[in-house]
Amino acid sequence: MEANPTSVETGKLKAFKDVGINRLSMGIQSLNDSDLKFLGRTHTSVEAIRAIEEARKLFDRFSFDLIYARHSNHTPQSWRQELRQALQLGTSHMSLYNLTFEVGTPFEKKLREGKITPPDEDTQAEMYDICIEETQKVGMRQYEISNFAIQGQESRHNLTYWNYGDYIGIGPGAASRYLVPDMGRVASKRTLVPHRWMELTLGGQVAEKERSVLTEQEMLSEIIIMGLRISDGIDIARIQSEHSLDVTKALDLSQVEFMVNRGLLEYIPGQRLTA
Repeated sequence: MEANPTSVETGKLKAFKDVGINRLSMGIQSLNDSDLKFLGRTHTSVEAIRAIEEARKLFDRFSFDLIYARHSNHTPQSWRQELRQALQLGTSHMSLYNLTFEVGTPFEKKLREGKITPPDEDTQAEMYDICIEETQKVGMRQYEISNFAIQGQESRHNLTYWNYGDYIGIGPGAASRYLVPDMGRVASKRTLVPHRWMELTLGGQVAEKERSVLTEQEMLSEIIIMGLRISDGIDIARIQSEHSLDVTKALDLSQVEFMVNRGLLEYIPGQRLTA
């Protein structure tokens, strides 16, 4: 379950645990009050730390996230210091995201208007390297682009996505991928607007916005996009066994060889492809 570190939501953590929630992910985003305001968050750093401490007491499996490269004044030195502080709070899993500017969002609008200046690409790359360095010092492994965990504490939920397993999304806007016998692999998305989702659900209807059966090419594209995110890469033999799909059909093997020779990919034909 995902939760916010506001004082109101923190007070509900025990109730979440009591109803059977066994893993909590908390959107901390920063331990700096001015940057929390910049990011549009309503909690403070004190509330964030208190929420982490409370969650750690209640949940054996607990994670929180931070965002780096927030603006031009966010330096590698300040990021390293903040990350070290976060790691000292004690968690077996952490998600560390580079701030991105998605089209149509308030942040992207401010970027276009020149109201936000992100760090340059070299600085962002240095911050990414700091993520790897500092998490390794506390025994965490980078098992996905933005996710780090003590061995055995990886997110089983997210690994289902990245390993192309079946999953069903329930809430507003949630996506699903699942195999239907005699039909194929289905992609569906729930109604995005919360009140409309609630009306349909309470009325006994499936609040589904769209549904389609994926083509072979669409499945192979998703497998590659998702699988190359994780450090273990794509298990080609498993994909063949579970989905009857040949991953090599979607690969330009000359380009694969080009990237292998430059150390950008590892490729064992018929077995595994790893970035």
